[in-house]
Amino acid sequence: MVAWWMPLGDNVLAEFASVVGKGGAQLRPDTIQEPLRGRAMDFQFDEKKLRFVKRVLNNRLLFKIALLFQVPMNFMTGMRLRELSEESCKVSVPYRWLNKNPFKSTFWAVLGMAAEMSTGALVMMYTYKLDPSVSIIVGDCSGEFVAKARDLTTFVCNDGGRIAETVRKSIETREPQEVLCKTIGYSKAGEEVARFTFTWKMKVREAQGRTV
Repeated sequence: MVAWWMPLGDNVLAEFASVVGKGGAQLRPDTIQEPLRGRAMDFQFDEKKLRFVKRVLNNRLLFKIALLFQVPMNFMTGMRLRELSEESCKVSVPYRWLNKNPFKSTFWAVLGMAAEMSTGALVMMYTYKLDPSVSIIVGDCSGEFVAKARDLTTFVCNDGGRIAETVRKSIETREPQEVLCKTIGYSKAGEEVARFTFTWKMKVREAQGRTV
């Protein structure tokens, strides 16, 4: 099985499994270093890490493997990440027997899972293996349903810039931060089906076991 993702290195699943965890996942580097000293205001994202996450999640096979092991329910719905960039993310979910409700449309909770992933993939990309590490969790969410989802629904979130700025602020200030992410679901015909908002909370995790 490892051979499937060998081009990205040995045991790559262990590297990116945390990238697609659900909202309560906490992302940490392999080794916890002492807090930044005088460097927080100069914080810059590691472009190599951003490229790695985008390469993994934009790979259809690797994304499915990650869902299977980390979020099996999402895997069962047929969820697919269509596009991930530093600014936006698109995630789709089909209308099919497993996802349907009694009204011959996609069940609202299935739509919610795809909506969350369209925001969460961006959040997790910007918090992947940061030093200092940053914990993330969904603090609140709301949804509005505009029309019945009778075919493929694709959620689009364009809040990558705001998410990156919030992550940067949490590291520079060492204070808990929140970012409100909006995502809109569209049908195959481009008609709006639903819209969701997710409040992502994040804070720097202090090093453990340090002696003064």
